[in-house]
Amino acid sequence: MNIPLSTGWNFISIPRKLTPGADTGTIFSGVDTGGRSIFYFNGSSASWERITYSTPLRPLIGIWIYSESGTVVPLSFGSQQGTIQASLATGWNAFGTPNLTGVPARDALGPLDRKWERAIGFDPEIQLYEVTIVLDGTGSHSDTIPLQPAKGYWIYMTGNETYQAFIPSV
Repeated sequence: MNIPLSTGWNFISIPRKLTPGADTGTIFSGVDTGGRSIFYFNGSSASWERITYSTPLRPLIGIWIYSESGTVVPLSFGSQQGTIQASLATGWNAFGTPNLTGVPARDALGPLDRKWERAIGFDPEIQLYEVTIVLDGTGSHSDTIPLQPAKGYWIYMTGNETYQAFIPSV
C-alpha cells in the first residue's frame, strides 16, 4: 500500500502493523519535509510528539507530515497482525482506521461504543479541514460518510475508550 502525499500538510495514518525493520519513522526518509518535523498528537496527554527516524510507528495514530512536493510513502504490512488497538481519551484525538477501503464512519468507529461524537478529516489538496462528520448526523454531516484508509482524522471522544480491531495474519 502507498500513502499519497500532496504538496503541503498531510494528515495520514498507518492502518496496520508494519513489517519489522520497516516500522519506524524511517519510512518517511524519502519525503522532503522542507525541514519541518513530523508529529502525532497524544490525546491522553493532550500533547504533540515528534516522530524521528527511530520512532516506532503504531497503527491507528494520526500523523501530520509536510511534503514539499507530491510523493508517496510505501507501506509494507507485517505478515503477523492480530489485535491492534489505540487508546482514545476524552476530548480530541488524532486517529486513523485499520480499514483498507472506505468504510462509513458509524461502522468504522463502531468499536468506540458510541463514545465518539465528531470526526474531521483534512483535505491536503486544498489545505483545509473537511466537513465534520457527526454521530447520528444527517446530510453533509452524516455518519454514513466513509472514513478513508491511511487518512488521519480528528476524533472527539465523550469518554475514554480503547479502539480494538482484529486483523487476520496473512
